[in-house]
Amino acid sequence: MNIGIIARPNTKGQFVIPHPYRKKLGIGPGTPINVVARDDSIVLYPITDSHIPHTGKDAYYNILARKRGAWKGGEDSSQRRRKMELAASSRRKKRW
Repeated sequence: MNIGIIARPNTKGQFVIPHPYRKKLGIGPGTPINVVARDDSIVLYPITDSHIPHTGKDAYYNILARKRGAWKGGEDSSQRRRKMELAASSRRKKRW
């Protein structure tokens, strides 16, 4: 096993990626890091290329707005609950 530089986490579990590794991998301030747990280790991958074009600081929010609810299959649970309550109220009203 090849032992490199040993870094110790602080009380919050944070540690510093040593400078030689940051320089080699092109990690700078604000570089997103993909953290993956594999078996009994943690693997860090810097994300240097993105498929999402960064056209402005609000690009991420615009993408979220376009994709909002796409994975839910339509309305959220509060909208479904409201429809059910209105239908039940209507049925009660008709019985009176």
